[in-house]
Amino acid sequence: MGDQNLESLFVREEEVSRDLLARVLNPYVRIMQDSKKPSLTEEGFKLKPTPMILVCLLVSKVIKVLGKADDPETYQEGYAPKELEKFTGLPGGTVRSNLKRLKDNRIIDVHNGWYYIPNFRLTRVEDILLGD
Repeated sequence: MGDQNLESLFVREEEVSRDLLARVLNPYVRIMQDSKKPSLTEEGFKLKPTPMILVCLLVSKVIKVLGKADDPETYQEGYAPKELEKFTGLPGGTVRSNLKRLKDNRIIDVHNGWYYIPNFRLTRVEDILLGD
């Protein structure tokens, strides 16, 4: 019985709540079919910089989860700061300072200059975006 309880602690890294992603993203963003780039909705552009950046980072997770990348085998989840500047229209300094703060607070992570949201942080991101 004890081993079974311990086994329940193991999850696959790719396990992501698709419902959570849809619930959190739906009001704020659409994903362009061909380019796979985020396009903020009117509500998305009303977000403050931190949630706006988180929304864009979540888009890369959706692309990965659904296997919608041009080459799903080599797709690297996340975005570089320059890409986030383009998607959000935010100045580079604002993007970078928010990325640093999010990383320092362990909400996002970075790999080879690409910022992404680890799966185990999705509920925390949901709380931030839904105003908890």
